[in-house]
Amino acid sequence: MVYLFSINLKKLYLSLAFGTTQFEDYFPSVPESHAKLVSAADQLRTLLKPKRILHLGNLDLDVTSHDRMHSDYEKSTIVAIQYDLDALPSDDQLARDYRYMLELYRELVANPLLPEIQHLLESQIEPPPLFLDPIVKEFSVRKPKNKKSSGGGTKNQRISKESKKIGDKGEELVFDLEVAKLKKLGLDPSGVKWLAREGITPGWDITSIDESGKPLHIEVKASIGAEVSNLVLTAKEFSAAKDHKSKYCIYLVTNVMKERPTIEIIRDPLKRIKSGELTAEIFAWLIGLQPSPTS
Repeated sequence: MVYLFSINLKKLYLSLAFGTTQFEDYFPSVPESHAKLVSAADQLRTLLKPKRILHLGNLDLDVTSHDRMHSDYEKSTIVAIQYDLDALPSDDQLARDYRYMLELYRELVANPLLPEIQHLLESQIEPPPLFLDPIVKEFSVRKPKNKKSSGGGTKNQRISKESKKIGDKGEELVFDLEVAKLKKLGLDPSGVKWLAREGITPGWDITSIDESGKPLHIEVKASIGAEVSNLVLTAKEFSAAKDHKSKYCIYLVTNVMKERPTIEIIRDPLKRIKSGELTAEIFAWLIGLQPSPTS
């Protein structure tokens, strides 16, 4: 929730909106970014059932081409209450309006269908009409991050699970890559199995064959971003990496919905954790709401 003043100080809006930075970063073209913001706001608006007439759609903040932040906020507003600054209502009415919008905010964040901002962004991204061959390279260890930070965000961290659309596209790119690899090696491409597509989850997404003809177990992690500094393995994936050692790889796909994605191959991640090249920490615990069978 935010109060927004028009540039000419004629109007005031009490706006319920969402953050725009990720949209601006992913869609550098202003017209495209704004079209996606409007579409995302429309998507969120369907989750609300206001009991009074509100301002819906774009605001009018009297922006110019130099007012990028204001113009973004115009498009990211879900609902708003509009005021004329020359004829504001009483303080009591302003307070009632604020409390009403606060209830709408609570209703929205309590809705189980509310997407995270990352997933809201992903829902607006469409694949390019043509993909170029991905850039494929061996994983290189990231440089340590400067601990001094101006914010508490996790901009480049692959923490939350990617949406199905993003995950499926990453797996498709890796599947096609492995099929092409086997053909080039003169091996039967049917040796590549896209297990996740069939609903099979042994702890990896794709089974393939390495250059020596031995099985290769591939877990795919995908991101729409160009850089990732963390990723999450489930308990089953971690156990599979431990069991299969050098035959287990993580294929990290970045820029997954761009014209030319990048695929980094992390071989034997558990060995690299033990050597100190990578770090690992407990991210979550699953707490069962029943007694232990041994208690």
